[in-house]
Amino acid sequence: ETLRCSVLAPWAARWIEEEDHELAGHKIPAGIPVIHALGVSLMDENVWPAPTVFDPDRFSEKRSKGRPTIAFSPFGFAGRRQCPASRFAYVEASIMIVTAMQKFKFLLVPGQDVKPQ
Repeated sequence: ETLRCSVLAPWAARWIEEEDHELAGHKIPAGIPVIHALGVSLMDENVWPAPTVFDPDRFSEKRSKGRPTIAFSPFGFAGRRQCPASRFAYVEASIMIVTAMQKFKFLLVPGQDVKPQ
């Protein structure tokens, strides 16, 4: 959810390489870059209800059903169009969380009760 809300890269470009294509009724000639507005797609109310609200539970298995897998693409397009450092970013985030957990004391909100599922 942090990656969705922060919009690390506001846009990504992809070139239409060998042949003309059509997208939503628009002809895109070969050799033309297509700009994917990641910041816009990650804040689309049709995909992300209340997009400006920080809600980590929106990625739960139950609430993710029916959402296109490409809807969440904080590192750009899939495959070879994806940021080459995307895996490193996830590892780096994991190390940062572990480091914070070692250096700080985390407490539950008073009255909060956590029950295993």
